[in-house]
Amino acid sequence: MLKRYIFVFIVIISIVLPAFAAAGNPYEEYYETYPMDEYIVGIGEAQASGNKYAVRRMTEVLARRDIASQIRVRTMEVSVDLMCGGSGAGDCKDTVVSIIETSVDEFLRGSRVVDSGVRDGSAFTIVVMPKEGAVKTLETRIEGAAGVVKDDLAAARMGDRDALERARSNLMRARTYEIERQILEGVRTNASNALNELQKELDKLKADLK
Repeated sequence: MLKRYIFVFIVIISIVLPAFAAAGNPYEEYYETYPMDEYIVGIGEAQASGNKYAVRRMTEVLARRDIASQIRVRTMEVSVDLMCGGSGAGDCKDTVVSIIETSVDEFLRGSRVVDSGVRDGSAFTIVVMPKEGAVKTLETRIEGAAGVVKDDLAAARMGDRDALERARSNLMRARTYEIERQILEGVRTNASNALNELQKELDKLKADLK
């Protein structure tokens, strides 16, 4: 388990190395204007053509896809390893993927285009997503999901065996949200400890009801 948390920390730290942030990158100015501790920057490029509107739309979609990929890939690596034992097999991975896809799509609603144009024959669009709004949304979701888990565990103690499965599913949702939040902020919070305690309680109830 310790190795898994070390792995989580390494992957979270890797958020500080965006794909386009290499030295000499022609878009480096945008990372200076929109610092990585406050924003995720997405860049979309396509060959410039006569249909400027279509190309602009394509690069905007690609830029938002770039933001989504930065969050999705890191969250998948951590979540599958931590909650699915690293195997990524079966319903566990499917559930994690569904949670991540839904939340990332909602984050992108808060993104905005900050620049577009043509450089060296390539059209480009720059999209930024403020981290603060996404983090606040995740904090609300974590609190809500954890509350539902507590209700499910209470029902399980009263003999409702189906409540255990509901608790497992909702706890997985809460933990995935917390991993996303950690990746966006780069730090752990007390929410991680609280969710770990809920996991212990869930595991104990499963053992008691066998």
